[in-house]
Order: sequence, then structure tokens, then C-alpha cells
Amino acid sequence: MKTLIVEDEEECATYLSRCLKENGHTVDWENNGEKAFWKARFSSYDLLLVDIQVPNKNGLEILTDLRKMKNHTPMIIITAEKSLDVKIQSFGIGVDDYLIKPFAVQELVARIGAIKRRNKKLLRETKKIGPLEIDHTSFRVLKDNQELKLRRKEYDLLYYFIQNPNQAISRTNLLEKVWDLNADPFTNTVDVHIKNLRKKIGDSKGQIIRTIYGRGYEFALDNINKL
Repeated sequence: MKTLIVEDEEECATYLSRCLKENGHTVDWENNGEKAFWKARFSSYDLLLVDIQVPNKNGLEILTDLRKMKNHTPMIIITAEKSLDVKIQSFGIGVDDYLIKPFAVQELVARIGAIKRRNKKLLRETKKIGPLEIDHTSFRVLKDNQELKLRRKEYDLLYYFIQNPNQAISRTNLLEKVWDLNADPFTNTVDVHIKNLRKKIGDSKGQIIRTIYGRGYEFALDNINKL
């Protein structure tokens, strides 16, 4: 689960980041509301964890503008603001949950779990593409009814490709979307994981996950039945 924390208190953000990573999240952190808005708009996040009082663009402004753009990424407001009016306003413009600081991390994790269960974006039925079946609830992939033993990042790569078929995706873009925004752009992590993923899904010739020289990789959906 890829989560963006929008929090200007570094100590709080560091603590939340560590706790979420321990619970299986990939985490980005931003302390500037305006920058956070653009990241949320143009990156694929599963969850936004947003403090109201962040500089340059506060949490409610981020929420309002994202919802106006039909961006329905689940968002939890985290704040020391106890005003009932602000809480009602937050739900009125589309927040999914509202937590008042200080709160127990166990409660946050439980609330995230509740959002996952009720949110159709995160809780999908098994999706069948050619011989592959992808269950995004259990993170399982089957090919011809046989489960493929994918590591988590291999699964994340495959899922991202399936969500963005027939378009060239750069290594930098994959690092940002599947790993995190601070990943080393010179690492060969992407190439190694794609090589392993191709082998596991039976695409050793690179007909499905195609190399586009000078541009990155493309998931050729039209070739999926060649697996």
C-alpha cells in the first residue's frame, strides 16, 4: 500500500512512517502542502495521511482541490484541531476519516483497514487478464489456475503495469510509483525485478513487458495471450 504522509512536524512524520512501513506500506513524506498536492495529483497513492496545518496549502485545501479534480484517493485527516465545525467541514468535502492528535498508531492502522474494506478502489475482485488472474485483496497472482510465487515488489510492478497498459513507462517513473520518491535513479533495481517478473509469468522473450529502448518499459496488453 503506497501512502503519502503530509506533515510538517518531522518527528511525527518519521514516527508515522516507521509504523506504517512495519505494517506493509511504502511511504513518501512531504512537509509542504503545495508540493504534496501535486504529488497526490500526479502519483498513484493508495492513501493520503494529511495534517490540516501544513504550510503553503493546508490539508482541507488539498482535499478540496483533489476532489474537484475527481481524485478520490482515500484520505485521513490527522490534526490537533478539535473543532466540530472543522470535522464536519472535512467530511463534507470528502475526507474518509478524521483522527485527532495524539492518537494510538494501533487505532490508525485499524482505521486504514476499515477504509480498505469499504473502498472499492482498494478492495477489488479478482481481475482476469488473459491467462493471469490478479487478486488485489490478497496480492495473489494465478496463471492458468496455478499461483505464481511473486515477491511483493514483483507483484507491485505487475499491478502497476496492468493499471497503465500500452504506454512507455520510464525507470524513474517506476521507481517513484512502485518504490518511493527517494529511490536512487541510477540503481538497477527496476531491471532486476522486471527480469525476475518476466521469468515468473512466462515472458522470457519480453513480448508482454517490452523494453522500449531509451524510454523504459511497456506492458503490451495486446500480447497477453502469448503467455
